[in-house]
Amino acid sequence: MKLLLFLVLLSFSKIQAQTYFGFPDSNAVWNVNYSDMGGEFPENPIFIYGDTLIDGRIYKKVYQSEDSLPNLANAWYKAAVRDSNQQWFFVFSWDSNEMLAYDFNLNTGDTITLDYNDVTLRVNEVDSILLAGQYRKRMKMSFIYDLSGFSYEDWIDGIGSTFGLLDPGLSIVCAGHQLTCFHQDELLIYTSRPDSNCRYSYVGTNNIESGIGLKIYPNPAKDKILLKFDENCENCGAQLFDIMGRPQSSLMQFNSDQTELLRGELISGLYLLKIETATGYWMERIIWE
Repeated sequence: MKLLLFLVLLSFSKIQAQTYFGFPDSNAVWNVNYSDMGGEFPENPIFIYGDTLIDGRIYKKVYQSEDSLPNLANAWYKAAVRDSNQQWFFVFSWDSNEMLAYDFNLNTGDTITLDYNDVTLRVNEVDSILLAGQYRKRMKMSFIYDLSGFSYEDWIDGIGSTFGLLDPGLSIVCAGHQLTCFHQDELLIYTSRPDSNCRYSYVGTNNIESGIGLKIYPNPAKDKILLKFDENCENCGAQLFDIMGRPQSSLMQFNSDQTELLRGELISGLYLLKIETATGYWMERIIWE
């Protein structure tokens, strides 16, 4: 009995002792996939950039890129988000009213009605999840009328719903959405994919169909990366970006079956390599050790 009480208290203290991460301040990217009977379709990334003032309150601005990586020059404004007392409030671009989207004060058995879609969720369980070496609070959520104990989605402190930042409660009506990856400050914090593939390379499927094969190695790399095509790649180009879509190198053009990409002064971390050919372009993940 004493051992059981000790374990319960230890578990409780572990949850209580967690640092509250809150809504990210900057350099955060959410990647979401949508699945249906036709297959899996990655959506363009969601990212935050800058602040805005609404009714005297400061909000973070949330955008969705029109490209396969965050690109403020080609993105559309989605919502403003503020974090107050561990509650996240949204003002969507199509509505001037502030709406409650998340509440990380909730405990097991509590319920919450989301303002913007009028869905009521129940907290089935509250625990911790270890991400990038730190514990974050996790709440397992279900539809209020589902008494089976099945959790449709998780809410993770500092990240949001496992169905996407802007989609809490969406699992009730559309279970096809899934948060595949969340990065902050170039660090992969969360992934739902066992291969950690954030699906950056979904743009340029025609390149694969055209028969132009490409090998990128080594990856991770220390000093340089080799790009090797099955045949000469005429008028091809390569350029590195960070996960926020900011260029980290100039566009390097080449007309051969193999070329080298040098690291230069880049720090260790995750980058995106944009490959251009005559038929289009696509993105690949690159890691400098």
